[in-house]
Amino acid sequence: MDDQNNPKSRSTEPVSTPAKTEPQIRPAVPRNTNASGAEQLATSRTPEQSQKKKRKILTIVLSIVVGLLVIGGVALAIWYFMWQSSDRKIGHDAIEKVRTAEAVAVKGDINFVAKSSSSLPEGMKLSINFDAESTKSTAALNVVGQYDSGSGDSITVKGSVIAANDTLYLKIDNLSEITDVALGDDSTPEAQEFFERYSDRWIKISTSDLEGITSESGTDATTTCLTDALYNFANNKDQVHEFYDIVMDSGVISAERVGKEDVAGSPAYRYDITFDSDKVKSENLAGAMKETAFYQSLMKCSNDLTDLTEVSSGDISTSMDDMPQPKLSIWVNTKTHEPVRVLFEMSDDEAALTADFEFAFDIDGKVNIPADSVTIQELVTELYGGSIAPTNLQLN
Repeated sequence: MDDQNNPKSRSTEPVSTPAKTEPQIRPAVPRNTNASGAEQLATSRTPEQSQKKKRKILTIVLSIVVGLLVIGGVALAIWYFMWQSSDRKIGHDAIEKVRTAEAVAVKGDINFVAKSSSSLPEGMKLSINFDAESTKSTAALNVVGQYDSGSGDSITVKGSVIAANDTLYLKIDNLSEITDVALGDDSTPEAQEFFERYSDRWIKISTSDLEGITSESGTDATTTCLTDALYNFANNKDQVHEFYDIVMDSGVISAERVGKEDVAGSPAYRYDITFDSDKVKSENLAGAMKETAFYQSLMKCSNDLTDLTEVSSGDISTSMDDMPQPKLSIWVNTKTHEPVRVLFEMSDDEAALTADFEFAFDIDGKVNIPADSVTIQELVTELYGGSIAPTNLQLN
């Protein structure tokens, strides 16, 4: 038997089996303990992943910024249109412009016409054209007045007035013409000569001059107190706005913005003002007025002043019913909120009155005080020839 078929002839060496493969361990990467969480996280991302993450964060940040800008813009717009551009805010600004202005110029016309049912002559007309400038301590006024009796007679007055502190300067350009018309046949050569001499000449009137030619010496305490109260009111922002808000809140006066028009070359809001006579009669308004600092300062001046709550509603109703309903329009500059024009109209069966004023606040406000003038004392003394003592002349 050959060896191939003989089991004993097979090799008795053990069969080798494949050796087990030991798992390979990656060397540990040293950890940067000082790195932030974001930096450590970035080390495990690919550059593409990091770039996508940065774009996402940038998008979120930009979205937040844009959102804040939109919200802020909307809030700013609401604030502007609800307050800065509101009628109440414009009203407050207009009052402040007038109250705090260093200098103001105003020009305008006032016209009065009597109608057929009036006790005055039908067709009687009075027209006044003027221009004025005012500062904190001085004011100047130039005026031209035209009177027409309605029956053919007419007279024109041209003059100027300057106020400086407690002194008044008065000049009538055509004084001699006026006296000729006024005196008529009663005029004398002496009177004509006198008025011609003082025509177009400044006449100085001071407080001391008036005290010298009247029986009154000084000002009584009540008048002084009332004058001081009015002055303090005009120069006190809180009191002015308190009074304004009470009037507007009461509904006595309502303002409606009706459009935009050009005044003196600049755009201005036009407000039509209406008056509610029924609200004037309301006791609520009187009660609110009593609480104002201005009213309380007035009431301290004298015990003889009538309290608002003591005025009967019947007296107020009668006064309001007898008065024609006035129309008032005010134009306010759209940018500066300065009042630039006022139009007042009032008419009934007896007469018609119109007053139209324009204002300017960008002026130098310089008023020249007359260097050459005659005092009212000198004029009165010459007028009466010394036969009447100036201290006994009653002008009041």
